[in-house]
Amino acid sequence: MSEIVPERRTLERSQRVRTIAIASVLTVVVGLLLYFVLRPPEAPETAGVGPAPVPVPEETKEPILVDLFFPSDDGLLYPEPRELPPAGDTKTAVTQVVEALLLGPEDPALYPLLPAGITIGRVHVMDDSTVYLDLESSDGSPPPPSGSLDELVTVYGLVNSIVLNVEAAERVVLLWNGRQPNTFAGHVDTTRPLFAHPELITPGFAPAQPEPAPSAEPF
Repeated sequence: MSEIVPERRTLERSQRVRTIAIASVLTVVVGLLLYFVLRPPEAPETAGVGPAPVPVPEETKEPILVDLFFPSDDGLLYPEPRELPPAGDTKTAVTQVVEALLLGPEDPALYPLLPAGITIGRVHVMDDSTVYLDLESSDGSPPPPSGSLDELVTVYGLVNSIVLNVEAAERVVLLWNGRQPNTFAGHVDTTRPLFAHPELITPGFAPAQPEPAPSAEPF
């Protein structure tokens, strides 16, 4: 009798373990069935169907229009429109204007400001909007000699073209071969910063509030 009782307990324990295992499996199966039955249907995949990508427009860099000033027989400066690439800073803008000036006018009735062989040495822009422009001759020679009127329109052809086209430029200091000359040809004082003088431009082109007219007398 004592031997039968342990066997019965072992049998009952095995049955309980089997029952728990079957219940666990059924729970998992029922859970999976409920998941697949109750979950919302997925949207069908459609290859190649959908909104077309919006193209990103490239940044347009339209040229800017400037007026370059060249002298004529009447002793006045005449504006000649020219298209230049947009500049990202004041130094580049000044350089582009002067480079275009040094190429000379397209109108045969106008004269170049300086002879061939003159190039830009350096351009420096100060915080107070003063532009330092260094012009260089190919052979290191001084500025070409000229009369007082020719010197006047040469100097202010440069200054007007810079100041009236480059917003951040208010005055110009002219240098030649790395040095600031007292004068280009003995008549116009170039020892100081020079402001634009629109009164030297042909009538019909005159920005407001010009500085008093410069003197072309020897000093």
